[in-house]
Amino acid sequence: MKFKIKVIKICLLVTSALMITGCAVTNKVDRLSQGGAEDLYELANMYSSGRNVKKDEQMSMHYLNLASERGSVDARYTLAVRYDKKGDLKNAAKWYKKAAEPKYFNGHAMLRLARIYQSGELGEVDLDAALESYNNAAKLGYTEAMLEMARILESKGHDKKAFTWYWIAEKGGGVSEAEHKAEIIGFKFKPMEVLALEREAHRLAKLYLYSY
Repeated sequence: MKFKIKVIKICLLVTSALMITGCAVTNKVDRLSQGGAEDLYELANMYSSGRNVKKDEQMSMHYLNLASERGSVDARYTLAVRYDKKGDLKNAAKWYKKAAEPKYFNGHAMLRLARIYQSGELGEVDLDAALESYNNAAKLGYTEAMLEMARILESKGHDKKAFTWYWIAEKGGGVSEAEHKAEIIGFKFKPMEVLALEREAHRLAKLYLYSY
């Protein structure tokens, strides 16, 4: 008899604990759903991973969209990546662009958006748009963006600008190609012109390279 009573007590304790846990999870979901952008982003991640709630990609996308509308740059970038993985480049580019807006400045979004424009994945190559996006990423210190921008500028015949960005890219990441390209382009100019270009590159490097 005592054994049965003990078992019943244990069952009641477990049941109570589960009920309390369930209520806590429900309360958290309710609280997050009524919260701001980052709360909604957290809720989207919970549904995506199945953490404390039943995994539900549709609900995750719903809250990602809500969080994005309220200004979460992480939600915008996550939406872009998800659409990208699905092969929906039109929507991916839309959200990469929103994540790369001057107010948010997501460098990874800028780089991916630039590559989409540069490669013509949306149907046609747009080097001017690629340059703009690479330029924004370069200003955040991404040497990869600096190198790609220099390549595009060189292909367009803008040798002085190309020299500047090859020089900065080499200083930022020790990119051997950038150093080699800067040397080759430098031979096109007079020594005093090269010095002037290097001074300008040095000035920009101090602005955009954190370790320079």
